[in-house]
Amino acid sequence: MFLCPTGVSHPYYFFYFAALGVLVPFWGLYLRDRGFSPLAVGDLIAILMATKILAPTLWGWVADHVGVRLPIVHLASLLSLLAFSGIFVVRNYSGPLAYWRWVDKEQRF
Repeated sequence: MFLCPTGVSHPYYFFYFAALGVLVPFWGLYLRDRGFSPLAVGDLIAILMATKILAPTLWGWVADHVGVRLPIVHLASLLSLLAFSGIFVVRNYSGPLAYWRWVDKEQRF
């Protein structure tokens, strides 16, 4: 793993995994409380986990080819925040899927 000489990656990964550890156990309960069906909750949890697998690989590839790693981490964090914040606005199952399709279309290079 590449570590920045100033140790910038240590707090980033601490807060990343801390936020993930707080989100994942309660994400399904939150969605169920919002009225999503068990199938929709399962789909949305699967989408969340798939992005945790695919996004770092994609952003790592982009950072390696562009040559600047820290600005790519900042950009990816900002885009993730913007993409995830839309979940608090929508009220039904088609909303998150449509929203994430729009975000995916906007993030393509």
